[in-house]
Amino acid sequence: MMTESFRIPKMLIGLVLLILVGISLHSCDADQGLGPLESKITGQIAFLSPELRPANVGEVRLAALLQFPPTGLGDIFFSEPLEFRQDTLDYELAIPPDDYISLVLLWRRKGENWSFNSLLGVYGFEPPFLFELKPVSLETSTTVVEDVDLTALWNFASADSKIHGRITYAGTKPENTEVVLLAAFFREPDLDDFASSLLDLGGLPLPVPPSGSGRNYELGVEHDDYRLVGLFWKGVDTPIDQMKLIGYYQLPGGNGEPGIVDAPEGGEVFGIDFVADYSTLPEGVRFP
Repeated sequence: MMTESFRIPKMLIGLVLLILVGISLHSCDADQGLGPLESKITGQIAFLSPELRPANVGEVRLAALLQFPPTGLGDIFFSEPLEFRQDTLDYELAIPPDDYISLVLLWRRKGENWSFNSLLGVYGFEPPFLFELKPVSLETSTTVVEDVDLTALWNFASADSKIHGRITYAGTKPENTEVVLLAAFFREPDLDDFASSLLDLGGLPLPVPPSGSGRNYELGVEHDDYRLVGLFWKGVDTPIDQMKLIGYYQLPGGNGEPGIVDAPEGGEVFGIDFVADYSTLPEGVRFP
């Protein structure tokens, strides 16, 4: 199971879920063509748990968000590539004057595109227990905001295995659907209190298209045995901790019991197919 120096707080994982609800940057150019800027943010980044840093890290960058969750690339300003092979780093982020609602730290593997699935840190989180979402305001073209310090958690980058499968949809998608997230759990989650099971996630949940005749997926996880691989629904007004399970991988030929998925270290597992049924809402799927 997850190797870490401390437990990642549920509030931080909840923040990650909110970011995932907003947007996934599966393909984007981090260079936004900005000219010379005098307005900027400066601070220090502390990289924790370096033993969990993947060997194939391609880049690490800061991203300043104008909207939370972001609604598109116009809401995001990226830094230049940052040096990540050290314990601490002093940085400068030159961006236009504006009110930024959040500052996040992202990473990507070599040969892969940027994605909010690859989150390392958020301005306002100081382990192990202090968490708040801190905004940053640059009032003029010459404003410099100092001491905007972040903690980078290499714990989030420890996924070293992949689960593949296909989701088949049944029922009618509710009009108030905001997102559906695919997730793998070390233990069966509490279906009446999603938040209580957040620390049992084997990796960051994956936003998937909420409809269609069928959807193939690829989910990055830490190598381990997973007691549930399933799809969770969130409505526009649904709190994160009240997301509902609408489908999960079941034991072949069983009576609805969740199927155990053995995700190998450095490998992949295929055929983890299941049905997601919107007609089970508002309560969602229940275990037998």
